[in-house]
Amino acid sequence: MVKELKEMNIETEPASPIDDFPPNTVPTNIQMTLQGLSGETEEEVKELGDKLFICVRTISTAIDMSGLDGITAVVDYEDALAKFDRGVEALQGKKPKPTNDGKIFGTAMTLTLLKDGKVKSHMFFRYDAVKGIGCDLDSEEFQATLHLVAHECAHVEAASKFDSAFPGVLLNQHPDTWTALDQAKWKYVIDLSWQEYIACRRSSNFGKDFLDSEVDAFLDTLDGIDEKADRMVEGCRRDENYQKLFHRLFLLYGKLIEYSCYVLGTMHGLELTVEDVFSLKNGLANSWFAPYFNSLGEFCEALYESYGTWEDYGTFYAIGDLLEQIVRERTPIPDPEVG
Repeated sequence: MVKELKEMNIETEPASPIDDFPPNTVPTNIQMTLQGLSGETEEEVKELGDKLFICVRTISTAIDMSGLDGITAVVDYEDALAKFDRGVEALQGKKPKPTNDGKIFGTAMTLTLLKDGKVKSHMFFRYDAVKGIGCDLDSEEFQATLHLVAHECAHVEAASKFDSAFPGVLLNQHPDTWTALDQAKWKYVIDLSWQEYIACRRSSNFGKDFLDSEVDAFLDTLDGIDEKADRMVEGCRRDENYQKLFHRLFLLYGKLIEYSCYVLGTMHGLELTVEDVFSLKNGLANSWFAPYFNSLGEFCEALYESYGTWEDYGTFYAIGDLLEQIVRERTPIPDPEVG
């Protein structure tokens, strides 16, 4: 049996710099929801919650957390995500699903919501994924947890900046001018990819980075991807449902771009190049994807250069256009009516 959910209203201290140290940006009176493991006392759960909050508040001196709604760290992580009210009728019944594709196992997620007329972000963690925050500061467990928390904090910042530039889009209120193809690009690659690039880049210097595992996931996805695409095309020859095939190919190659953005974000944050990462250098050597990877890196750099000051969707749609280019060049198919 797990402990009952414990909710705590956390009052932050007034933000004020001390000896030129930046102020924390966590809003006042955020709510933290914790659910401890079997055998843990209420005091132990509260102590971990206090340390997690201190960690977030410290990170908030470097990453803007003014858009934070709250923090949830629970054992039943999937259930918490499914039951969370995002304040938008169109999203009711749409349950967020943690990544678990054999390459990446999701332990944290940040969801945007509409609250009091404003877009906010709520961070969710598997409880055991944040246990390391209670370990010695020099331990590998603490450093890995610090990086995980910083990554989600960066998602909070990115969401706030994007919403300021393009109100409502994060909550699926797409502009009327978007075509069905535009929306497909946004759904299958742009939305996730740009956020993961920014989150990885902004959190890269906190704790122990995840570059090795990110490269492994990317290379594993790249390996055999064309064979998977060929099987999809072959299946389409039987039913001739080119619209379905187009979406499946967008999903397949979109995931490759998304994992590329994890790698690129961390690399750029650490000021590394492909030449500095041996496994990545070898994996891309003589690969058809190498030119696309380099182009994607340039698009992401341009996106970051105007971080928070974007005037249009141009830098974002460069990522979506790259996906369309890959699909059309790698798997020539008749143009379907994308809907």
